[in-house]
Amino acid sequence: EKIEGELVQAVRRSPSTQAAYEALNEIIGRFGVSHTAIVPPWSYASMLGKGPNGKPAFHLGLTVQKLVALDGERFFVRELMFGGAAREAGIHIGDELLAVNGIPFSDSPRKTLAGYEARHSMYTIQVDSGERVRLGYRRRAGEAARDLEATADRASTALDSTRGSVRMLGPTAPGVGYIHLWNLLSPETVSIFEEALAKKLRSARTLVLDLRGRGGQVRVLKAIAKRVEADGRPTAVLVDNLARSAKEVLAYMLKGGAKITLVGDTTAGAVRAAGYVTFGSQLRVMLPVNARIQIERLTDGIDLEGRGVKPDIFVEFQLPYLAGRDPILERAITLLGSEAPRPLRRRL
Repeated sequence: EKIEGELVQAVRRSPSTQAAYEALNEIIGRFGVSHTAIVPPWSYASMLGKGPNGKPAFHLGLTVQKLVALDGERFFVRELMFGGAAREAGIHIGDELLAVNGIPFSDSPRKTLAGYEARHSMYTIQVDSGERVRLGYRRRAGEAARDLEATADRASTALDSTRGSVRMLGPTAPGVGYIHLWNLLSPETVSIFEEALAKKLRSARTLVLDLRGRGGQVRVLKAIAKRVEADGRPTAVLVDNLARSAKEVLAYMLKGGAKITLVGDTTAGAVRAAGYVTFGSQLRVMLPVNARIQIERLTDGIDLEGRGVKPDIFVEFQLPYLAGRDPILERAITLLGSEAPRPLRRRL
C-alpha cells in the first residue's frame, strides 16, 4: 500500500507525462532487481520498429545516458544503431547531447525514457515519423557547440542493426571481422550470424563478437554459443556494464572456451527474465519473472543477478567525449593482432 500511494502521488505531482514516467521509474527502481522499468509507448514501439497498429515506427536509433558530476547533469550518446539515422547523420558515441531543436535536452519534451532501470539513467529522443530535428552536441570537452540535422526516415530494428554491423575492420585491423548482435530476441539473429560467418566474414582470420547492449531469449543465445564454438577462429567477445540478460548468459557460456577472450567491463548483472504489464494507452511496466532455474542450468547453477560476468581483459570505459574512439574494440583489435587469445579458465 505504501508503494501504491507513492506511485499515485508521483503521478499527481508531475508537471508532464514524461516527468511522471521518470518519477515512476525511480520508485520501482528501489526494488533493487533487474528488469524493473517504465517503458513509454513511443520507446517500446521504437525498440520493435513498429507501433501497436503494425505500422513502422520511425526513430533516430540512439540512446543517451545521463551522467552526474560536480558541475551538474550532462547527457552523452551511449548507443547508436548501425544504419540508424543518428549514426548516419554524423553523431558519435560519447558526444554530449546539448539540445534538440534549440531546447536544452534536460528540459526537452523530446526526452523520454529508453526502457532501462532507473539506475542507468538512459533516455532517447522522441520524434515523429519523417521529422527532421536539429541536434546540438559537443564532441570534445570545452569546445564550442555544434549542430547537425537528422531525419527520422527509417524504422530501424535490432535485426537491421545487426546486419548493418557486419564488416571487415579494414587496413587498421587486417584480417579482423566484426559483428554486433544488437539483441538476441529473434531466431533470425542466428541466421544473420551464420550468413555473416559464411559470407562477409569468411576471409577473416579472427573475429570480434560485440555483445554490448540489450539481451534476448535463451534459445537464441544457445544457438549463437554453439555456432561460435564450432567456428573455431580466435574471437574477442566485447562486453560492458550494459551487456545484460541473455547476453550475460552467452558471455558466461563462451568464457574459457578455446580461442575465446572476453574484453571490456563486467556485465550488468541483470539476468532476471522480463515480463510486461500494460496500462492505459500502451504504457508498459517491465517486471522480472521467475525463470532462474532455466537460466542457471546454463551458468553452472550460479545466479548472475547482481554480479555479472567479469571479462578476461578489463578495459576502462569513460563515455564522455570519445570522439569516435571505442577503447574496448581497440583493445580487442590489439589482442587479436598480437596472438591467439589465451582466456582465463575462471568464468566469474
